[in-house]
Amino acid sequence: MNREIMTLSRLASFQAIDELVGSRPARRWGRASLIARRSDGHSIASWFEAYRPEERITVVRESILDGKPWQSLMRVRIPKRPGSTETRAIDMPTVLDQARLYVFNDWLSVHAETVLTRVASAFRRGVRMSDVILNAHRRTKRLPFAAVVDISAFYDNIRWHLLDAIIAGLPADEGVRVLLRDLVRVDVLDRRTRALVVRTAGIPQGLSCSPVLANLLLNEFDQGVAHALSRLEAVIRRWCDDILLLAATGDALQRALGIVQDRLAKLGFTIKPGTGRIADLRAEPIAWLGISFGPCGLEVPFTTIGKKVIELQAKLDQGILDPEGVEDRLMALHRHYRWIIHPGNVQELITSIREKLVITNPSPSRKENLETIQRLIDDRHHRGPFPSWERTRGQPDGVDDRREAQTDQGDRRAVDPERYP
Repeated sequence: MNREIMTLSRLASFQAIDELVGSRPARRWGRASLIARRSDGHSIASWFEAYRPEERITVVRESILDGKPWQSLMRVRIPKRPGSTETRAIDMPTVLDQARLYVFNDWLSVHAETVLTRVASAFRRGVRMSDVILNAHRRTKRLPFAAVVDISAFYDNIRWHLLDAIIAGLPADEGVRVLLRDLVRVDVLDRRTRALVVRTAGIPQGLSCSPVLANLLLNEFDQGVAHALSRLEAVIRRWCDDILLLAATGDALQRALGIVQDRLAKLGFTIKPGTGRIADLRAEPIAWLGISFGPCGLEVPFTTIGKKVIELQAKLDQGILDPEGVEDRLMALHRHYRWIIHPGNVQELITSIREKLVITNPSPSRKENLETIQRLIDDRHHRGPFPSWERTRGQPDGVDDRREAQTDQGDRRAVDPERYP
């Protein structure tokens, strides 16, 4: 295992920062809204316009080397589902801090792969949600009893002292650890009220580092539960706060639910009301990660379509996504669904989502900003810098199933030979 100590000077290497914000910025900058203004008044487009390439490199490197405090995040809220008042917070950093977060996340993600088990599926390098869903579906042939558990207000209820312990155990010097501890406690500004949000726990949502830190926090939970469930002929898979449990019998699944609930309670978490229902997938479906598992195989339920429409429309209205960004998300959904449902139905599904969205053309000023940043982001450029950190494989979770690691076409043929000849 690579335990080389990470330092601020290593994070701020000239090569990494040049590839991130230099004359040919990394494509990852095109994932977010280019014109949404952050707490410092800058948007991505205006920030890249304000500085020459060498100035951008200098300001990012110096902010890392000097341990510059994080600026306030801008919080917006979007509805979680149609007809519900429940919302999800998205916290946007300043563009300068976003650059620093990309650098921190690149290192954290590589480190996480050395310690995480296969239980944690989300935001793992080289792991696609479609493959996780297909692997879980294949397991239901042998483990037909299923339950989905959702952790209530997961990110908001993470205890700071637990995150501090995780950060203290990272292979990093004190300068890196201080910035990560401060990131957990960074001020959040509500965009609607312009008031600071009082926080005593939790980790901001929408930051690239947040899911990785959350995975590291739950790694011991993942290991312990996976070991306990293996004795029951049951398995657990977790995508952030969405947990899938599979077992050979209903009694084993009921005991597995009890184990999960007890171990989550020790970390200060509770299960969201209405989740944890046990279903026999041979007779009735159950939904996980927006996909229905059941006697008819894998399907996209109408509720998922409604959630996608609400989410995309809210992000468009809030300025988190531009019309071009919405199209990028729809293309990503198309790529995701084509592995899960019949390819012939994918375009119809994406069209149904697009038709429900209200998209207006960007104004001339928006177009001008978009054209400016798009000239900087070359489509042929790679997605981001990983200059000196070696990719490693994670540890197994103790389940004796070598086929679980297969995510290639052969695994898809095992799910549906007729669809994937």
